[in-house]
Amino acid sequence: MQANSECVRCGKTRVMSKSWSEEVGSSKITYMLTVCPDSDCQKIVEEQLQIKKDKANIRRTKRPKK
Repeated sequence: MQANSECVRCGKTRVMSKSWSEEVGSSKITYMLTVCPDSDCQKIVEEQLQIKKDKANIRRTKRPKK
C-alpha cells in the first residue's frame, strides 16, 4: 500500500526513492523512502529537518536530571 504524499515545501507529489523489507519476529515490514522530485527542494527540506533534529538534541541534553 502506498499513500500519495506531498512535499512539505513545494507541494509536489513525492516519489519513491528506495524501498526495503525486514523480518521482525514473524512479520515482514516494508519500508519506503519518498523524496521530492525537485532535488534542490529536497536538499532544502533535508537541511531544515537536520536543523530541527539538532535543536531537539540540544534541548534533550540540557534537561535537568531527576
